[in-house]
Parts: sequence; structure tokens; C-alpha cells
Amino acid sequence: MIPERLIYCPYCGSKNIKFELRKKHRLRAIISTVIAMLAAAPPGTEHWEYICKDCGKTFDKPVGKSSVSTENDKI
Repeated sequence: MIPERLIYCPYCGSKNIKFELRKKHRLRAIISTVIAMLAAAPPGTEHWEYICKDCGKTFDKPVGKSSVSTENDKI
């Protein structure tokens, strides 16, 4: 079984999402990256977030298509 790719917004189901630095954590992310490079370790992902370009909501992790909850599913 091939695992489903997590490329959808969990709020609206759009594939139009982007991955960017959290605005409040930019300085910490830069410092963390420099320290990680000096220690030859991965910097981590807690300074990053996904943003849906269609609905404008932010989230930590995208979902697969079968996991998307829409307003029609709640009725």
C-alpha cells in the first residue's frame, strides 16, 4: 500500500498551501539554524508553519485527501 501524500489544507481541502517561517520565530529560527550547522544536526521544524493560500488559515501539518474535514461533513 502506498502512503497517501499529505498535501491538503485540513480546513478547506485546498492543495494551494505554502511552507514558511513563523513571523514571531524568525530570529530564533536563524539562531537555531546556525547552531545546528555548527553541531551538524538538523535544525528542527518548530519554527515553520503551513499557510493555505485559499482560506488563509495556518496549521502545523497538512493532511491527506481522505482526512479533510469540510463544513458539509459536520452536518
